[in-house]
Amino acid sequence: MRRKAGSKAFPVAASGIIAALSLLVLYFSAITPVAQAGLVAVAGVIVGCIVVSVGLMAGLCGYVVVSLLGLLLVPEKGCVLLFILFFGLYPILKSLFERHLRVAAWPLKFAFFNAMLLLLWFALRTILLPFLPARLDALPILLIVGNLAFLIYDIGFSRLMTFYAVRVDRVLHRHT
Repeated sequence: MRRKAGSKAFPVAASGIIAALSLLVLYFSAITPVAQAGLVAVAGVIVGCIVVSVGLMAGLCGYVVVSLLGLLLVPEKGCVLLFILFFGLYPILKSLFERHLRVAAWPLKFAFFNAMLLLLWFALRTILLPFLPARLDALPILLIVGNLAFLIYDIGFSRLMTFYAVRVDRVLHRHT
C-alpha cells in the first residue's frame, strides 16, 4: 500500500520502531557480561539510522527518548551514561558537522570526542572505565589510543550509514 503525499505516519512509525530497537540493544548491553561498550555503540548506530531515514530532528528526538527511557528502564546506568554522553549523541553531531560545517567537521568531531573522553576520564572513571589496568592509568596513552580508535569508529560508522542508506533505507522508502 502506497502512502499518501504529505503523510506523517511513516516517519513517526519508523522513528518509534528504530528508537525501540536502540533501547532494546541498550538494555542488552546492561545485562550481558561481555561487549557492553560494543552493544552501546550498536545502539548509537541505530540512532544514526533514524537520522538517515527520517532526519536530524527525528534523530534528536529518538536520542532523547532512548536516553530518558534508558535511565528509567536499563539496570546498568554506566551503559546509559556512555550512550547519553557519546554513542547516542555522536550520530546527530556527526550529521550536523558533516552537513553544515563541512570544512571544520573533522576538528569538531575530534574536539567532541576528546571532550567526552576527558569527561569520562576525570568525572566518571570509576563507573565507566573500571576495566583499565593500573599500568594503563596514563591519560596520554588513553588519548592516543582513544583518538586512533575514534578515527576508525568514525570511518566505519560512515560506511555503515552509507550501506544503510543505499541498501536498507532506499528499499524502505520504495515500499511506503
